[in-house]
Amino acid sequence: MILNREDLKLYLVEDKRVNVKCYGGNRLLKHWIGNTDGYRVYRYLKVLRYYEYWLNTSSQCCNPITKILHAIMTNYYKLKLSRKAGKYNINICRPNSVGYGFRATHINGGVIINCESMENYCVVNSGVVVGVKTGVERAPIIGNHVELATGCKVIGDVVIGDNAIVAPNSVVVKDVEQGTIVSGVPAKFLKTTRKV
Repeated sequence: MILNREDLKLYLVEDKRVNVKCYGGNRLLKHWIGNTDGYRVYRYLKVLRYYEYWLNTSSQCCNPITKILHAIMTNYYKLKLSRKAGKYNINICRPNSVGYGFRATHINGGVIINCESMENYCVVNSGVVVGVKTGVERAPIIGNHVELATGCKVIGDVVIGDNAIVAPNSVVVKDVEQGTIVSGVPAKFLKTTRKV
């Protein structure tokens, strides 16, 4: 959760480190062109992090002028975030739900994240949907270093442990243990990962 400028800087640095990769050549030119999926994800996350910052710090101000400033900036970044979501086909529905180091690869198939919390350094691929089930109030909780492969779905009140991997086109409707690989419809235990 971003509560001050130091937290904001940490989130931005880690998001940029995992998403923006430059391999030789003119780095500035590559950033200006910005044709890579990683750079598009970083631009989306940058707006998301500023929105979270202004949203979380608005309750700390007591001066009426700063309250107005916070309201303006919060609404500005909320509008900008919705525009980026439509442009880049990635949508993180709840603010303050995704930790730093979030990485989305191949976003052309769309990514929808509506979870209660997704910890740090998680990786999602295109076509991933994380959301709630009809009639269930709680959303999924996802641990650190979780990888959600192409086209997988995580639905309902589910807890995915740290270092877990969900295989492509799997549907997760039950809890996933820490350090395991699950696959299938519905997702079942396949094997354990090396890093636990």
